Amino acid sequence: MLSSYELQPLAEAIPIHDFRTDSKESVPFRFIALNAGSGYDIFKPHRHNYYEIFFFRKGGGTHTIDFVEVPIKTNSVHFISPGQVHLMNRGPESEGSILLFSREFYYCNSVHSEQLYTFPFLHSSSQASVLELSTEQFDLFHSIIRQVEMETNEGRNHEVLRAWLQLVLHKCKALYEASGTPGNLKGLDVFLEFRKRVETHYRQERNPSFYASSLFVTEKKLNLLCKAQTGLSVGEYIRDRVLLEAKRLLHNADHTVKEIGYFLGFEDPSYFNRFFKLHSGTTALAFRSGQLQSGQN
Repeated sequence: MLSSYELQPLAEAIPIHDFRTDSKESVPFRFIALNAGSGYDIFKPHRHNYYEIFFFRKGGGTHTIDFVEVPIKTNSVHFISPGQVHLMNRGPESEGSILLFSREFYYCNSVHSEQLYTFPFLHSSSQASVLELSTEQFDLFHSIIRQVEMETNEGRNHEVLRAWLQLVLHKCKALYEASGTPGNLKGLDVFLEFRKRVETHYRQERNPSFYASSLFVTEKKLNLLCKAQTGLSVGEYIRDRVLLEAKRLLHNADHTVKEIGYFLGFEDPSYFNRFFKLHSGTTALAFRSGQLQSGQN
Protein backbone atom coordinates (compact mmCIF):
# COMPACT_ATOMS: atom_id res chain seq x y z
CA MET A 1 0.00 0.00 0.00
CA LEU A 2 1.33 3.43 -0.92
CA SER A 3 1.97 5.86 1.91
CA SER A 4 0.47 9.36 1.94
CA TYR A 5 3.95 10.67 1.11
CA GLU A 6 4.05 8.46 -2.00
CA LEU A 7 0.51 9.42 -2.99
CA GLN A 8 1.37 13.12 -3.33
CA PRO A 9 3.69 12.74 -6.36
CA LEU A 10 1.07 10.50 -7.97
CA ALA A 11 -1.62 13.18 -7.62
CA GLU A 12 0.80 15.68 -9.14
CA ALA A 13 1.57 13.29 -11.98
CA ILE A 14 -2.05 13.27 -13.20
CA PRO A 15 -3.09 16.93 -12.86
CA ILE A 16 -4.69 17.03 -16.29
CA HIS A 17 -7.23 14.43 -15.23
CA ASP A 18 -8.91 16.88 -12.89
CA PHE A 19 -9.94 19.14 -15.79
CA ARG A 20 -11.15 21.68 -13.23
CA THR A 21 -8.86 24.50 -14.36
CA ASP A 22 -7.58 25.75 -17.68
CA SER A 23 -4.20 24.71 -18.99
CA LYS A 24 -2.02 25.49 -22.00
CA GLU A 25 -4.17 23.01 -23.99
CA SER A 26 -7.30 25.12 -23.50
CA VAL A 27 -8.74 26.84 -26.56
CA PRO A 28 -9.80 30.44 -25.76
CA PHE A 29 -12.47 30.65 -28.47
CA ARG A 30 -12.97 29.11 -31.89
CA PHE A 31 -15.73 28.61 -34.45
CA ILE A 32 -15.53 25.58 -36.78
CA ALA A 33 -17.88 24.96 -39.70
CA LEU A 34 -18.82 21.31 -40.26
CA ASN A 35 -19.72 21.08 -43.92
CA ALA A 36 -20.92 17.87 -45.55
CA GLY A 37 -17.92 15.66 -46.13
CA SER A 38 -15.48 17.81 -44.12
CA GLY A 39 -12.97 15.74 -42.21
CA TYR A 40 -13.41 16.70 -38.57
CA ASP A 41 -13.99 13.15 -37.33
CA ILE A 42 -11.57 11.96 -34.65
CA PHE A 43 -11.11 8.21 -34.80
CA LYS A 44 -9.87 7.78 -31.24
CA PRO A 45 -11.70 8.64 -28.00
CA HIS A 46 -10.25 11.84 -26.57
CA ARG A 47 -11.00 14.68 -24.19
CA HIS A 48 -10.22 18.37 -23.93
CA ASN A 49 -9.58 21.08 -21.37
CA TYR A 50 -12.24 23.33 -22.90
CA TYR A 51 -15.94 23.31 -23.80
CA GLU A 52 -17.41 22.25 -27.14
CA ILE A 53 -20.94 22.84 -28.40
CA PHE A 54 -21.92 21.00 -31.58
CA PHE A 55 -24.81 22.38 -33.65
CA PHE A 56 -26.05 19.83 -36.19
CA ARG A 57 -28.19 21.39 -38.92
CA LYS A 58 -28.24 18.05 -40.76
CA GLY A 59 -27.83 14.73 -39.00
CA GLY A 60 -25.98 11.54 -39.79
CA GLY A 61 -23.60 9.28 -37.89
CA THR A 62 -23.01 8.86 -34.18
CA HIS A 63 -21.39 10.73 -31.31
CA THR A 64 -20.13 8.75 -28.32
CA ILE A 65 -20.06 10.88 -25.16
CA ASP A 66 -18.61 9.36 -22.00
CA PHE A 67 -19.02 5.86 -23.49
CA VAL A 68 -22.70 6.39 -24.41
CA GLU A 69 -23.38 6.35 -28.14
CA VAL A 70 -26.02 8.84 -29.30
CA PRO A 71 -27.22 9.38 -32.87
CA ILE A 72 -26.40 12.65 -34.59
CA LYS A 73 -29.87 13.96 -35.45
CA THR A 74 -30.93 16.87 -37.60
CA ASN A 75 -31.56 20.06 -35.56
CA SER A 76 -29.71 18.84 -32.48
CA VAL A 77 -27.14 20.36 -30.12
CA HIS A 78 -24.49 18.30 -28.30
CA PHE A 79 -22.58 19.65 -25.29
CA ILE A 80 -19.07 18.51 -24.27
CA SER A 81 -17.46 19.78 -21.05
CA PRO A 82 -13.79 19.65 -20.03
CA GLY A 83 -12.80 16.12 -19.14
CA GLN A 84 -15.56 14.30 -20.99
CA VAL A 85 -14.37 11.55 -23.30
CA HIS A 86 -15.97 11.64 -26.72
CA LEU A 87 -15.68 10.20 -30.21
CA MET A 88 -17.56 11.56 -33.23
CA ASN A 89 -18.23 9.59 -36.39
CA ARG A 90 -20.24 11.87 -38.67
CA GLY A 91 -22.11 10.64 -41.68
CA PRO A 92 -21.08 12.20 -45.01
CA GLU A 93 -24.37 14.09 -45.21
CA SER A 94 -24.13 15.76 -41.80
CA GLU A 95 -23.60 19.51 -41.51
CA GLY A 96 -23.29 22.00 -38.71
CA SER A 97 -20.78 23.92 -36.64
CA ILE A 98 -18.87 23.84 -33.36
CA LEU A 99 -18.18 26.48 -30.75
CA LEU A 100 -15.10 25.91 -28.59
CA PHE A 101 -14.27 28.08 -25.59
CA SER A 102 -12.30 28.00 -22.38
CA ARG A 103 -13.31 28.99 -18.87
CA GLU A 104 -10.76 31.79 -18.96
CA PHE A 105 -12.33 33.25 -22.11
CA TYR A 106 -15.85 33.02 -20.67
CA TYR A 107 -15.03 34.58 -17.30
CA CYS A 108 -12.37 37.04 -18.50
CA ASN A 109 -10.77 37.20 -15.03
CA SER A 110 -14.14 37.70 -13.34
CA VAL A 111 -14.30 36.82 -9.64
CA HIS A 112 -17.61 35.05 -10.34
CA SER A 113 -16.06 31.89 -11.71
CA GLU A 114 -18.84 29.38 -11.11
CA GLN A 115 -21.62 30.47 -13.46
CA LEU A 116 -20.87 27.76 -16.01
CA TYR A 117 -22.01 25.21 -13.42
CA THR A 118 -25.49 26.75 -13.48
CA PHE A 119 -26.07 25.57 -17.04
CA PRO A 120 -27.65 22.12 -16.57
CA PHE A 121 -26.26 20.74 -19.83
CA LEU A 122 -22.63 21.39 -18.86
CA HIS A 123 -20.57 19.16 -16.56
CA SER A 124 -23.12 16.37 -16.83
CA SER A 125 -21.88 13.14 -15.27
CA SER A 126 -25.05 11.04 -15.40
CA GLN A 127 -26.08 11.33 -19.03
CA ALA A 128 -24.98 12.68 -22.39
CA SER A 129 -26.19 16.26 -22.78
CA VAL A 130 -28.09 16.51 -26.04
CA LEU A 131 -30.78 18.99 -27.04
CA GLU A 132 -33.18 18.02 -29.84
CA LEU A 133 -35.05 20.91 -31.47
CA SER A 134 -37.79 21.41 -33.99
CA THR A 135 -36.87 22.92 -37.35
CA GLU A 136 -38.45 26.22 -36.31
CA GLN A 137 -36.53 26.30 -33.02
CA PHE A 138 -33.24 25.46 -34.68
CA ASP A 139 -33.72 28.03 -37.44
CA LEU A 140 -34.28 30.78 -34.87
CA PHE A 141 -31.34 29.58 -32.86
CA HIS A 142 -29.14 29.20 -35.93
CA SER A 143 -29.42 32.93 -36.62
CA ILE A 144 -27.46 33.55 -33.41
CA ILE A 145 -24.78 31.07 -34.49
CA ARG A 146 -24.47 32.87 -37.81
CA GLN A 147 -23.77 36.10 -35.93
CA VAL A 148 -21.01 34.36 -33.97
CA GLU A 149 -19.52 33.05 -37.22
CA MET A 150 -19.61 36.49 -38.83
CA GLU A 151 -17.95 38.14 -35.82
CA THR A 152 -15.29 35.42 -35.78
CA ASN A 153 -14.51 35.93 -39.46
CA GLU A 154 -14.67 39.72 -39.44
CA GLY A 155 -13.40 41.25 -36.25
CA ARG A 156 -12.71 38.72 -33.49
CA ASN A 157 -13.59 41.34 -30.91
CA HIS A 158 -13.41 39.29 -27.72
CA GLU A 159 -15.93 41.41 -25.84
CA VAL A 160 -18.46 41.00 -28.64
CA LEU A 161 -17.76 37.27 -28.92
CA ARG A 162 -18.20 36.86 -25.17
CA ALA A 163 -21.57 38.61 -25.40
CA TRP A 164 -22.69 36.31 -28.23
CA LEU A 165 -21.42 33.27 -26.31
CA GLN A 166 -23.40 34.33 -23.25
CA LEU A 167 -26.50 34.67 -25.42
CA VAL A 168 -25.91 31.23 -26.95
CA LEU A 169 -25.63 29.59 -23.53
CA HIS A 170 -28.70 31.30 -22.10
CA LYS A 171 -30.70 30.46 -25.21
CA CYS A 172 -29.57 26.84 -24.87
CA LYS A 173 -30.63 26.89 -21.22
CA ALA A 174 -34.10 28.24 -22.08
CA LEU A 175 -34.60 25.61 -24.80
CA TYR A 176 -33.16 22.86 -22.58
CA GLU A 177 -35.51 23.66 -19.71
CA ALA A 178 -38.48 24.10 -22.06
CA SER A 179 -37.81 20.64 -23.48
CA GLY A 180 -38.28 19.13 -20.02
CA THR A 181 -34.83 17.53 -20.19
CA PRO A 182 -33.79 18.41 -16.62
CA GLY A 183 -36.90 16.82 -15.16
CA ASN A 184 -38.59 18.55 -12.25
CA LEU A 185 -37.17 22.09 -12.11
CA LYS A 186 -38.15 22.51 -8.45
CA GLY A 187 -34.96 22.63 -6.41
CA LEU A 188 -32.78 22.75 -9.53
CA ASP A 189 -30.50 25.41 -8.01
CA VAL A 190 -29.74 23.18 -5.02
CA PHE A 191 -29.09 20.21 -7.29
CA LEU A 192 -26.73 22.22 -9.51
CA GLU A 193 -24.81 23.33 -6.42
CA PHE A 194 -24.67 19.70 -5.26
CA ARG A 195 -23.36 18.65 -8.68
CA LYS A 196 -20.68 21.34 -8.55
CA ARG A 197 -19.55 20.17 -5.10
CA VAL A 198 -19.42 16.56 -6.27
CA GLU A 199 -17.08 17.64 -9.07
CA THR A 200 -14.81 19.25 -6.49
CA HIS A 201 -14.87 16.57 -3.79
CA TYR A 202 -15.84 13.19 -5.27
CA ARG A 203 -12.32 11.77 -4.96
CA GLN A 204 -12.23 12.44 -1.20
CA GLU A 205 -15.87 12.61 -0.08
CA ARG A 206 -18.43 9.93 -0.99
CA ASN A 207 -20.74 10.14 1.99
CA PRO A 208 -24.11 11.78 1.15
CA SER A 209 -24.18 13.42 4.57
CA PHE A 210 -21.14 15.53 3.66
CA TYR A 211 -22.98 17.10 0.71
CA ALA A 212 -26.29 17.45 2.52
CA SER A 213 -24.74 19.28 5.47
CA SER A 214 -22.67 21.55 3.22
CA LEU A 215 -25.86 22.55 1.39
CA PHE A 216 -27.86 22.96 4.64
CA VAL A 217 -30.50 20.40 3.61
CA THR A 218 -31.38 16.99 4.96
CA GLU A 219 -30.12 13.85 3.26
CA LYS A 220 -33.74 12.93 2.53
CA LYS A 221 -34.39 16.22 0.73
CA LEU A 222 -31.14 16.02 -1.22
CA ASN A 223 -32.01 12.48 -2.28
CA LEU A 224 -35.41 13.64 -3.51
CA LEU A 225 -33.87 16.49 -5.50
CA CYS A 226 -31.19 14.25 -6.97
CA LYS A 227 -33.73 11.60 -7.99
CA ALA A 228 -35.98 14.22 -9.57
CA GLN A 229 -33.11 15.40 -11.79
CA THR A 230 -31.26 12.16 -12.52
CA GLY A 231 -33.31 9.21 -11.31
CA LEU A 232 -30.45 8.36 -8.94
CA SER A 233 -30.00 8.68 -5.20
CA VAL A 234 -27.17 10.88 -3.93
CA GLY A 235 -25.04 7.82 -3.16
CA GLU A 236 -25.67 6.38 -6.62
CA TYR A 237 -24.85 9.72 -8.27
CA ILE A 238 -21.51 9.97 -6.43
CA ARG A 239 -20.74 6.32 -7.18
CA ASP A 240 -21.46 6.83 -10.88
CA ARG A 241 -19.24 9.93 -10.94
CA VAL A 242 -16.33 7.91 -9.51
CA LEU A 243 -16.99 5.09 -11.97
CA LEU A 244 -17.18 7.52 -14.88
CA GLU A 245 -13.83 9.08 -14.00
CA ALA A 246 -12.32 5.61 -13.69
CA LYS A 247 -13.53 4.82 -17.22
CA ARG A 248 -12.20 8.14 -18.51
CA LEU A 249 -8.77 7.43 -17.06
CA LEU A 250 -8.74 3.83 -18.28
CA HIS A 251 -9.43 4.73 -21.90
CA ASN A 252 -5.70 5.26 -22.41
CA ALA A 253 -2.63 3.54 -21.04
CA ASP A 254 -0.88 6.50 -19.41
CA HIS A 255 -1.22 5.05 -15.90
CA THR A 256 -1.59 1.65 -14.30
CA VAL A 257 -4.87 0.44 -12.85
CA LYS A 258 -3.30 0.63 -9.39
CA GLU A 259 -2.29 4.29 -9.94
CA ILE A 260 -5.77 5.18 -11.15
CA GLY A 261 -7.31 3.51 -8.10
CA TYR A 262 -5.06 5.50 -5.76
CA PHE A 263 -5.78 8.72 -7.64
CA LEU A 264 -9.52 8.14 -7.16
CA GLY A 265 -9.11 7.59 -3.43
CA PHE A 266 -8.90 3.78 -3.25
CA GLU A 267 -5.88 3.01 -1.08
CA ASP A 268 -6.51 -0.73 -1.52
CA PRO A 269 -6.11 -1.71 -5.22
CA SER A 270 -8.22 -4.83 -4.74
CA TYR A 271 -11.11 -2.69 -3.45
CA PHE A 272 -10.92 -0.50 -6.55
CA ASN A 273 -11.00 -3.60 -8.76
CA ARG A 274 -14.02 -4.99 -6.91
CA PHE A 275 -15.78 -1.61 -7.09
CA PHE A 276 -15.19 -1.31 -10.82
CA LYS A 277 -16.32 -4.84 -11.66
CA LEU A 278 -19.39 -4.65 -9.42
CA HIS A 279 -20.67 -1.44 -11.00
CA SER A 280 -19.51 -1.88 -14.60
CA GLY A 281 -19.86 -5.62 -15.09
CA THR A 282 -16.27 -6.03 -16.26
CA THR A 283 -12.77 -5.71 -14.84
CA ALA A 284 -10.77 -2.52 -15.18
CA LEU A 285 -8.18 -4.29 -17.35
CA ALA A 286 -10.85 -5.75 -19.64
CA PHE A 287 -12.50 -2.35 -19.99
CA ARG A 288 -9.16 -0.71 -20.85
CA SER A 289 -8.36 -3.42 -23.38
CA GLY A 290 -11.70 -2.89 -25.11
CA GLN A 291 -11.25 0.89 -25.20
CA LEU A 292 -7.74 0.70 -26.64
CA GLN A 293 -8.83 -1.76 -29.31
CA SER A 294 -11.84 0.36 -30.32
CA GLY A 295 -9.64 3.44 -30.47
CA GLN A 296 -7.25 1.74 -32.88
CA ASN A 297 -9.92 0.60 -35.36
